[in-house]
Amino acid sequence: MCCPRAANCCVIDQFEEVFTLVEDKAEVAHFLNSLHAAVADPRSPLHVILTLRADFYDRPLLFPHFSELMRQHTEVVVPLTADELAHAIREPAERTGAVLETGLVTAIVADVNEQPGALPLLQYALTELFERREGRLLTKAAYQSIGGVSGALAKRAEEVYASLAEAGQSAAQQLFLRLVTLGEGTEDTRRRTLRTELEGLTTKNTRNTKEENLSDLRVLSGSKEVEAVIEAFGKSRLLSFDRDPVTRGPTVEVAHEALLREWRRLREWLDASRTDVRWQRQLASAAADWEGAQRDPSFLLTGSRLAQFEGWAAGNTISLTQAERAYLDASIAERDQHEAAERERQRHELETARKLAEAEKQRAEEQARAAKQLRQRAWILTVALVIAGLLAVTAFIFGQQATQNALRADANASTAQAANTQQVAQRSTAQAASTQAVAGAQNAATQ
Repeated sequence: MCCPRAANCCVIDQFEEVFTLVEDKAEVAHFLNSLHAAVADPRSPLHVILTLRADFYDRPLLFPHFSELMRQHTEVVVPLTADELAHAIREPAERTGAVLETGLVTAIVADVNEQPGALPLLQYALTELFERREGRLLTKAAYQSIGGVSGALAKRAEEVYASLAEAGQSAAQQLFLRLVTLGEGTEDTRRRTLRTELEGLTTKNTRNTKEENLSDLRVLSGSKEVEAVIEAFGKSRLLSFDRDPVTRGPTVEVAHEALLREWRRLREWLDASRTDVRWQRQLASAAADWEGAQRDPSFLLTGSRLAQFEGWAAGNTISLTQAERAYLDASIAERDQHEAAERERQRHELETARKLAEAEKQRAEEQARAAKQLRQRAWILTVALVIAGLLAVTAFIFGQQATQNALRADANASTAQAANTQQVAQRSTAQAASTQAVAGAQNAATQ
């Protein structure tokens, strides 16, 4: 496959990185749609050649227009045959004037033939072998000393790692964990990382909860561990360097993706820290959004999600960058501030409630005293009323008795008066009789 001479040809290598390094799905769709529009127009002079790993072949098929281009114009690159491998080894060496020891090509082809993903390993092994040539001669002894095709990459990585001091080895682990994109149903892939991210790593993630600040925090690059690690692995062509196309900031990435499969120590790091790496990528994404929003507090972690990240950060194996730590600390500080304000509000409410309770208690006591006084007054009034009632009853009784006595006195007076009247009448009668008798006697005497 080639481009016409008059055409503009755009070659995009490792096209799978569109799906592994770009998190915004809308951005991926926009890029694929733009490519489709550029090449589908009959008047367009642009030709595009993409290289895509077979295990990512299904990813672009999810985009309708681009998938049609894939269906019509896919060229499958099959593994090289033994003869083609021998030619690929011998021809470049002869062009440089190098001489291959008899049997060397056969040994290399035997190691590589029918091995999936072996070409990057072959490329690195041949580079290492060329550097160990004796004059112009590339020997089988040198090939064996580098560990052959399958071992050259991993052996060199382990040698570089072993040459580092303890702090450098720790920095290497943190660095490589950030240079990998974890596969979701696919193999892990390399990740292009800004150098500023690597240089901002911190050595301690724990937080002093008593003082509410970082304890024993220091930046790895402060003693040049990260720079030393990058330089050491870069000299051995295990890391490659570029610039971000948007920010133009320097970037670092693993030079050979095969290193992720072949270096046992790196595989062990990834297996042990896979969950932590996923948490760190989520935190990094959230921190980037926060920074992009001018540190808007609404972008901070809250609630159970903050509690999860805080608990994870206290015991994880991943070193955080200064930006990630600042984001987590700001989230915790914001939460603590809200909790302090809530505690103050509750304290104020409790104080107000206490004062109200005391006022109610005082009012209740006053009401109790008033009620007691009222009860006392009521009791006195009741006693007075009882006494008054008794006196009234007594007076009534005495009144009745007086009335009866008066009636009896009146009756007795009437009886006495009647008797007296009768006596007077009787006296009058007796006097009259006496007078009559005297008169009769006088009459009789007269006569």
